[in-house]
Amino acid sequence: MEIKGHGIEVYLNLAKLPDEQLLAMADEINLEVNDRGLVLAAVAGTLALEGVRQDEPIVNLKEFISNNLVTALGGYSEVVDLLNYDRTASNVIKPASAEILETEFNDWLTYSKLNYVRTTQEADPDLHYTLVATPNITASRAEIRQAAVFGPDQASETSFDAELLLHYSPQQLSGTNPENGKAFMFSLVPNTCYVALRDTVPRQLEKLQSLQMLTPGLKVPSRLETITWWATLSAQADDLNHGDVYDRTAVRHFDLPAHKIDRNWCVPHSYVDDRGEVHLSLSDAESINDGRIALG
Repeated sequence: MEIKGHGIEVYLNLAKLPDEQLLAMADEINLEVNDRGLVLAAVAGTLALEGVRQDEPIVNLKEFISNNLVTALGGYSEVVDLLNYDRTASNVIKPASAEILETEFNDWLTYSKLNYVRTTQEADPDLHYTLVATPNITASRAEIRQAAVFGPDQASETSFDAELLLHYSPQQLSGTNPENGKAFMFSLVPNTCYVALRDTVPRQLEKLQSLQMLTPGLKVPSRLETITWWATLSAQADDLNHGDVYDRTAVRHFDLPAHKIDRNWCVPHSYVDDRGEVHLSLSDAESINDGRIALG
């Protein structure tokens, strides 16, 4: 590949670049193109990406994920309505439009994220991801509890550990970044827990940090994000009150600091049981439990 500009000529042999460097270049070039308001197709010949973005499986995967924008918006809208339940008119969250959703999503879904999804699904054909669009706001503890009761098939009561919850700030429970000016916080949440992460909380943290060195976007879903994920599953017609509901919904928030409750050090644990009852509970940090991670 030859790039010329400002009196400088750079020659790169793309065939000899490591996959990681090639993918990083592709994302950086795409971001620069977007910043300049250009269309990638119009400069693809000049930049000669040698088919990196013409990878048919990746193109198909992007289209498949994009088709879930409707249910992602449905889950988001449900949670926004619940978060607004006790808010005053001056503090109400104004729902973002489908157009903003699509724009922010296209900026967020990079080639490297698509490649991660493809790689993990090739390793496990039963693995699939739910696109989640969490409201990018900081919700209070009470609002998060209110948002946990969603959909007509959910139980009216929520199992709630108030003592543990007081140890965490709204920022920790929300896991969002309103300062970035975005309306949505996107993530891809898998339908199963990561087998290698089944461990105690300290060991889970060590393993996650190792995984993040290869894929920095990996994270534990926050409690608000988890609830938005459940609402999105509901928007996909999963009534969340039969079958292996716990396995489909459980998130141990092992990225949060453990706090002592009675005699045990605990972290938050969120799940729905087979009766549709939501549990905003706790998990003994020293016990072995599953670990679910999302791609953010």
